[in-house]
Amino acid sequence: MTETISSRALTPIDWQIFRSVRLKALKAHPDVYLSSYETEVGEPENYWKETLDGMGKRMFGLFDKDDLIGIAAVFTWRGDPTEQIGVLAMHYVDPGYRGRRLSRLFYPVRIDWALGQKPITKLVIS
Repeated sequence: MTETISSRALTPIDWQIFRSVRLKALKAHPDVYLSSYETEVGEPENYWKETLDGMGKRMFGLFDKDDLIGIAAVFTWRGDPTEQIGVLAMHYVDPGYRGRRLSRLFYPVRIDWALGQKPITKLVIS
């Protein structure tokens, strides 16, 4: 059942729950993400808040009622100086919620955000 599952943009006030899930993802899957648990575990509060500030990027959370059960992001690709390429990345869903097609909730919100950003003209999945 997915009636209690929703997605929304994360903001700096969500930094603690975001940090918890992000570190869980990094620790569980060290070969998947471009960063590592060891790199991010020691980052200060301000780092996490800036990650969620929406400036050139947007993190989204997947919630079961009030519990954050997944994260995903969209941001401009650092390798594109024109900032026209957006990247859908940082995807993680708690293992207890996998296999329920919940990832589909992340795509419309990220695509909608990217379409509202100029000059993004292309999206890629990382």
